[in-house]
Amino acid sequence: MDASSDSDQYEVMNSSSSSSSTDSDEELLLELNRRVRRERTFRERPDNFTKWSDQEFTMRFRLQKESVLFLLELIEGQLATISNRNKAITPMNQLLLTLRLYATGNMLIAVGDFSGVHKSTACRIVKKVTAAICTLSENYIQNGEFNNSIMLGDSGYAIQKYLITPLLYPNNDAEQLFNEAQIRTRNPIERLFGVLKRRFPILSIGIRIKLQTAQQIIIACATLHNLARARNDGEPLVDPDVIVPVIDDQPQNHVEAENRNFYRQPFINYFSTL
Repeated sequence: MDASSDSDQYEVMNSSSSSSSTDSDEELLLELNRRVRRERTFRERPDNFTKWSDQEFTMRFRLQKESVLFLLELIEGQLATISNRNKAITPMNQLLLTLRLYATGNMLIAVGDFSGVHKSTACRIVKKVTAAICTLSENYIQNGEFNNSIMLGDSGYAIQKYLITPLLYPNNDAEQLFNEAQIRTRNPIERLFGVLKRRFPILSIGIRIKLQTAQQIIIACATLHNLARARNDGEPLVDPDVIVPVIDDQPQNHVEAENRNFYRQPFINYFSTL
């Protein structure tokens, strides 16, 4: 009986020891998991302001360095430093990230990778910086007085009461003169749009962001373009890393309803008297 008792005692002690060891292993694994969760990975954020030569910088960010410093001074108060402890995202880094988006039209994840931040952080930065730039629009964009004016468009648009397009197939001299005048009148603004799109290719490539932010980006690009002109920034070189799609400028054959043709008729009548 003594031998049996000793054996039973050994089994109990062995089981207890095994259970204690298992508990210790589980606690160790839990502690390691907690440490892994606590350890945050920070991406390296390049100093894009000093990294590039003046020409390389202008090509990548579409403004000269002096103009970027001038712009930053105007909006820095609206760009509180986004702090990730010792890896703060400075106002300059926020501005350059946003300008890079305007310059490339890339997805936010690509722009974030370029600047060393996560996509979600890049999204917040773009919204904030774009809104800050838009506050300058009153100083750099002059809104005209339209009154009873109309808009001119190319044949890619359907004619409307407020939008006059050229005739697809002019049939007489008056209609031909109308077409020529319509095209000559809208050409200056189309050339301006071309210059604006070359400075900020996102306007050509497409803005793959929520509508409200996209609208603000258009205003911000126009504001920055006029700021650059006011500071005598030359037109930046084409960035070979940015691929702008070729847009078919051939007019679309919109079927024009008979009841809309009369929108043009007063203008055609004028040219028939010349």
